[in-house]
Amino acid sequence: NGDFTDPHDTLTNYIPGPSDTPNVTLTMTVSNSPCPNATASVTLHINPTPATSSITGLISVCVGTTGVVDSVIHHVGSTYQWFISSNGTITSGGNSNYIHTSWNTAGAGWIKVIETDTNTHCVGDTVVLNVTVNPLPVTSTINGPDTVCENSTGINYFVTNTVGSTYTWTSSGATIANGQGSNSITVNFTANVDTITVQETNSNGCIGTPVTLIVHISLTPIAIATTVNSSLCQGQSFPLTGTAGNGKIVWTTSGSGTFSNDTIASPIYTPGANETGNITLTMTVTNSPCADAIATVNILIHPKPVVTLTASANPLCWGSIETLTASGGGTYFWSTGASATSINVSPTVNTSYSVTV
Repeated sequence: NGDFTDPHDTLTNYIPGPSDTPNVTLTMTVSNSPCPNATASVTLHINPTPATSSITGLISVCVGTTGVVDSVIHHVGSTYQWFISSNGTITSGGNSNYIHTSWNTAGAGWIKVIETDTNTHCVGDTVVLNVTVNPLPVTSTINGPDTVCENSTGINYFVTNTVGSTYTWTSSGATIANGQGSNSITVNFTANVDTITVQETNSNGCIGTPVTLIVHISLTPIAIATTVNSSLCQGQSFPLTGTAGNGKIVWTTSGSGTFSNDTIASPIYTPGANETGNITLTMTVTNSPCADAIATVNILIHPKPVVTLTASANPLCWGSIETLTASGGGTYFWSTGASATSINVSPTVNTSYSVTV
């Protein structure tokens, strides 16, 4: 059932048809009426072309996929010539009935194979497998704090959501409390430096490059403060004893005094010149983003006594007895050694007397 290029020419080509195997007889008939026809015949042996099977392989892959096996059914005595589109690479097996391929760029791709019978040198039809090369997802950076306080809970992290994608979250030390599989999670931390990583899988099953955020952990600040004496006299400096950790120290006062150094744990406090009554000294230790640690010392500053000294008579006669009286204090220490509120004196010369309150 083949065809001649020109069936009326003595010199012509015959194109075998699909069913012209294994033999076909070609007959040339020459007619010249009224003479009888003259015929001549020739028998051709027609070798079949290889019947190449369809290509077995993936028709949907991801950019970067390697080691894909594409194959056709093997026929003894056949060799195979493979071709691939520009966004793929044949990595091995180019003359056998199978190859290994890798795919490098997103878009439409294809694989072709031509089978040749080495005995007859007949070449089969080209067989094509169309391949879709899907892009990898491009995941955004992780949004969320990169510094948290130790043992913080319920901290939110998220990436930009892509419809159809799922997200796999991992952490080197923290616990993912909820949201696994989605683009947003909440995390519970411990006291160690941590990393949070997310890897996106799109609707085609392609897995993107992992995205990681390093999270630094701030330790909870510590503040403890005391003083030896919480009741003092006006103008009297006194030491503070503090213990601080994991942060920066700042001392403040509700009064008008000053610290020898307001950034150390144990400074000396000097009240203001007119500072009396109850005052509060506060040590604050900060280590963001943790809450501040605060310790307070309450001090009562007593005002200096105002002393009044009176004499029963001044001047006085020789041999007279004088009564000196002090007031405005609690305890009195006279220059004579006495400790009473009033003392009697009888000087024989001009004499000065003093009292300490």
